[in-house]
Amino acid sequence: MSESVSNYDAIEACRDHGREDGVFALIVRFEVRPDHLSSFDTLVSDTLVEIQAREAETVAYVSHRNRDHPNERIFYEYYRDIAAFAAHEEQVHTRRFLNERSQHLVREPEVWRLEPINGAIGGKNLGSYA
Repeated sequence: MSESVSNYDAIEACRDHGREDGVFALIVRFEVRPDHLSSFDTLVSDTLVEIQAREAETVAYVSHRNRDHPNERIFYEYYRDIAAFAAHEEQVHTRRFLNERSQHLVREPEVWRLEPINGAIGGKNLGSYA
């Protein structure tokens, strides 16, 4: 089940459920206006450059294009913990993305909060990032 929630709502929901420790992950689905695809992708690329340079606690932040629905972008976000996510949300580049994304979207994004069970990133077990 998906929800349209702000990222701050996601933080509060985790705090409400006592989940401030451990990893924090999201999948976010964006439906981009067909005539805004290039602009949205540029905004994302600019944001990713800053995430790579400034956010060591952001373990993975990946933007995907849905092959079956070319106007969709799916983000996978994986943070070392809720504090890393909160720090990400406070970054200037993240604030810019959050402020500018709406003009490119058909509707508000859908957000799924995830609780990782098992897996690997870059050959490392997910547990090594917690």
